[in-house]
Amino acid sequence: SDLCLFLFVLGGIEEKGTRLELTMTTAEDLNRDVLKSETATVAIPDMDLEVQSRLIGGRFTTLEGLIVEIRDGLKKLNPFGFGDSAEGTVQEKLKRVVEKLDTIVRGDWMTKVVIDDPAGNSYVQNYYAPDPDPNLVIVKYDRTAEQEDRKSG
Repeated sequence: SDLCLFLFVLGGIEEKGTRLELTMTTAEDLNRDVLKSETATVAIPDMDLEVQSRLIGGRFTTLEGLIVEIRDGLKKLNPFGFGDSAEGTVQEKLKRVVEKLDTIVRGDWMTKVVIDDPAGNSYVQNYYAPDPDPNLVIVKYDRTAEQEDRKSG
């Protein structure tokens, strides 16, 4: 339930970091609940895209909502880069990334989404619970010294 999830978040920093790797197989995956903590990064390896936690903070949403937040956050980085006057390779690359994110949101492109949380407090809904989800890999790991410093501050 949402209350259990809320209490889990209040529990503080987990002993190990968590990397959640969801391989999308249908557009239905966009409806999965996602908890992205303040310390988590989001990556889409097929796009060579990694979004640091400061672009989008912690939130409880769906996978679709998370990708929309990333897309909108990237648009805000350069709002003028999407008009007719957009020039240069940075604007062009940013526009292509936003367009590719749109194809994910529409359910037209299935890809892998990775949420890496050194504090271990992020979550992706398991559609197969209580059985393991064949499309969701959960990896617990020991934090690096740099991650130890970041998770607490």
